[in-house]
Amino acid sequence: MGYWPSALSLVQCLATGVEWSFKTSNKASGLILQQVPESQSTRGRQHVAVAIVVALSTAAAFGFEVFQGRHVGDEPVAMILCGCVLAALTAFLRMGHPIHLGLAAMSGFPILAVIDMSLHGGHNLLPLEFAAYAVYGVIGVVAATVVNALRS
Repeated sequence: MGYWPSALSLVQCLATGVEWSFKTSNKASGLILQQVPESQSTRGRQHVAVAIVVALSTAAAFGFEVFQGRHVGDEPVAMILCGCVLAALTAFLRMGHPIHLGLAAMSGFPILAVIDMSLHGGHNLLPLEFAAYAVYGVIGVVAATVVNALRS
């Protein structure tokens, strides 16, 4: 009978470079975990890590907007710090390329802006807002690169 790995073991698999694939067992109704060699799993592991970072960044942006009671772009310091911590942590765990991780960690800003614009209508400062988000993305890339260089 197969078993489901815990969320912690999946995170550990991502952090150590081991990816698990799920196969349906003919003998039992459960799932069997099979280890995939690292050479095959590296690219998929990086894509999953970036997707997780984007999801966490977007969730943090929504959380900060609800907590602050106004748009995250109005007072971005907390979100920038959160994005830098997220970029640094994932770079420390070597979950992907620092540029990808840094941009993904700051992606909550523009994602939330697009959602807010589609729900409540746009405003004429949107190009300037996205220019600021590009600068925030550079800050995230710098945080991930510095931690990656320090770890080397």
